[in-house]
Amino acid sequence: MAAVWTWRREDVGGIHLNVRELTSDGPTLVLLHGLGASGAVWQGSGRRLSPALRLLAPDMRGHGDSDKPSAGYLPRDYSGDIAALLGHEPACPTFLLGHSIGAVVATLLAAERPELVSHLILVDPPFDPSQPRDHVEIVARLRHQPPGALERYLQQREPGISDLYARALAGLYRAASDGAFQAVSKAEPGFPAVSALLPGVQAPTLVMAADPALDGALSPAGARSIVEALPEGRLLTFRGARHAVHASHPREFASAVLSFVLQ
Repeated sequence: MAAVWTWRREDVGGIHLNVRELTSDGPTLVLLHGLGASGAVWQGSGRRLSPALRLLAPDMRGHGDSDKPSAGYLPRDYSGDIAALLGHEPACPTFLLGHSIGAVVATLLAAERPELVSHLILVDPPFDPSQPRDHVEIVARLRHQPPGALERYLQQREPGISDLYARALAGLYRAASDGAFQAVSKAEPGFPAVSALLPGVQAPTLVMAADPALDGALSPAGARSIVEALPEGRLLTFRGARHAVHASHPREFASAVLSFVLQ
């Protein structure tokens, strides 16, 4: 019988995170979602990554069913939570994957707590200040509009997605904390304070870049600069992929993850 996702609450120092787990005898991969999403976005990936890997997919603070404090949405706040979560794990270091803002958090954790991270995967990290970020501002505004406005925007931005997917994603965005969106809106483009730490990341790192002609967070030059800054960096570009590579190219995404962590 195939393994099923289970849910639990974890106290990470006064903040309680909702954590999804897909059990396996394989090594552990921790999955960090992007802004406004939740660990639920990885459930589809689980079918392709399990049973080779045991998966942990927390809802980061302010997202999903985790606690939503009134403040504390800087990358260091998130990384402190994830460090505490990994401290509960019986075996460390682990494989760590982050998408978008989750990639910022994963980079910070790998740089400052290298004993917790054996391998790092950054999925379209927003480290390129030259790329537009108006999507965050639009979603932050539309999530407070009457139902339908955000869903229509998501379908206009990404033609072809189903009504069901648009409603599910819009629901996640609406459930997230205002503070999480405000912190990203106020952050310096490219998160330079975190990207400056890339040369200190000891773990072998795979950078997955989406297509900049669509909504990728990295220009070709930006992607190359990130990989060149990493001591052990590798770049994989997905032509035709949206920012959420795991959603637009699920098979290729899972294949790349498995090839990297099980090499």
